[in-house]
Amino acid sequence: MIGLALNARGTLVPGTPLERVHNNPWNPNRMKDHEYEALVASLRRHGQVAPLVVRFHPEEEGQFELVDGEHRKRACEEVGFSEVDIYNLGDIDDLTAMQLNAVLTESRGASDSFELGKLIQSMQGEGASLVQIAESLPHGVERLSQLVDAANYDWKTAVQDAPDPKPQAHEVFGPFRVPVAHAEAVRQALEEAQNRPGASTPELAFVAAVTNADLE
Repeated sequence: MIGLALNARGTLVPGTPLERVHNNPWNPNRMKDHEYEALVASLRRHGQVAPLVVRFHPEEEGQFELVDGEHRKRACEEVGFSEVDIYNLGDIDDLTAMQLNAVLTESRGASDSFELGKLIQSMQGEGASLVQIAESLPHGVERLSQLVDAANYDWKTAVQDAPDPKPQAHEVFGPFRVPVAHAEAVRQALEEAQNRPGASTPELAFVAAVTNADLE
């Protein structure tokens, strides 16, 4: 049985060459432009405050792969940092790295739902059940299942196959256009409103008619 307890322990490594830190392929975090600009401004003013969370790269010796901090890494590159502080979790497996990434991202409320669904799929591919994944995320099994379904849905085909909306027929009452389905009710109410004292213009009469017409 796969244990999903978040018991990873790491080591703080200051002054790590930024070029040795690489993005992971499954990060669900998305940041709005103004949030990213604020992050860059903070780095320029205060420097790096939070370390990048990494593990040993699973394929490249002597390199690291991000578990959390992709936007901070990009901002560090933009600011011009050549070295960064990292928190190295060591040789953790893919499932643990994915789980930690999801937990850290969700704790900030920043996940893209579609990307989170794909990440959950990846965890399932590593052998984790939705029940096990839900133990460490702020979502129940039903919500996780919905995220996976949304990630699997062929949105492009659905949009292409959707029927074109049919233009709705209208009837003209002076400067106004009314759906044909409502025209008779409006016509009757308009006749009554025109005979009512105070309806001095067609516009006022029409407003009165629409106000009193039964359009159900």
